Amino acid sequence: YYDFGAVLITQRSPTITFTIDNLGTADLFLTATPKLALTGPAAMDFQVIDQTTNTVVPGGHTSLMVTFAPTVMGPRTALLTIASNDGDESNYTLTLQGVGLTPDLNVKQGSMDLPNGGSFDVGPSAVGHQVHYPFTIDNLGNSDLTLNGSSKIQVSGANAGEFSIDDTATTSPIIAGTRTTFILNFIPTSLGKKTATLTIANNDLDEGSYTFTVTGSAEPHQ
Repeated sequence: YYDFGAVLITQRSPTITFTIDNLGTADLFLTATPKLALTGPAAMDFQVIDQTTNTVVPGGHTSLMVTFAPTVMGPRTALLTIASNDGDESNYTLTLQGVGLTPDLNVKQGSMDLPNGGSFDVGPSAVGHQVHYPFTIDNLGNSDLTLNGSSKIQVSGANAGEFSIDDTATTSPIIAGTRTTFILNFIPTSLGKKTATLTIANNDLDEGSYTFTVTGSAEPHQ
């Protein structure tokens, strides 16, 4: 087998050149169409550049090139088959393998997941009174998750001034399978419903701008 190692999804491994040698005394014929067949659960993640000739003379060789470009996270495997007139290896097979890498951001408040585009209601608070809510950022992927920007969690929207973030304990990068935390503060300055948007810019390949809405309501101070 040949192992391409770990490659980030959306990227491509270096091109690997393989040679087919004819160690016999008669012509070696590659008999199938196509000459090189890729099969298996992740065949689409490997690309063969066919430079082979149909006939390889005794003592000669031909070549092919293969690259690995994973489309999903985790181990990826395919089988490369070369059909020929070799008397005892007429179907020569080579297992190709590699690992797709990607970070995967997930936000929780307590045990509740907050999906990208979701919302969280902090509930009521008296005007001038501050309430705190801890959140976790989990990296569910298998490579480092990096939070981008000078402020790791941005607050925007109509009432952004009445929400604030304490990110003093927020670390980046977040190693695969671990988490970091931040605290959301709600300090209403006037009565009524309050709304803001939290944005976490990061290197998650499909959720690079992770946002959710936070709401709260301000009541008279008792």
